Amino acid sequence: WVETNGQDVALFLLSGVQYYTGQVFDMAAVAAAAHKHGALVGWDLAHAVGNVPLRLHDWGADFAAWCSYKYLNSGPGAIAG
Repeated sequence: WVETNGQDVALFLLSGVQYYTGQVFDMAAVAAAAHKHGALVGWDLAHAVGNVPLRLHDWGADFAAWCSYKYLNSGPGAIAG
């Protein structure tokens, strides 16, 4: 999809892990394809942080956000990314 429609998109905002199935997306490949078309890539990592290894700088993520109360087992008032 990115290869055929990337020129029309300025920002891809995707989940790192599909919450319903547990599918882990190839974040490096998605970022590379989006950047090839000049688009930014942001990741919602609420279901990824604490579950899968993350190398956001290596994978070319432009930004990401996550929470720490789900899979990092933090309590009320804990910081997030």
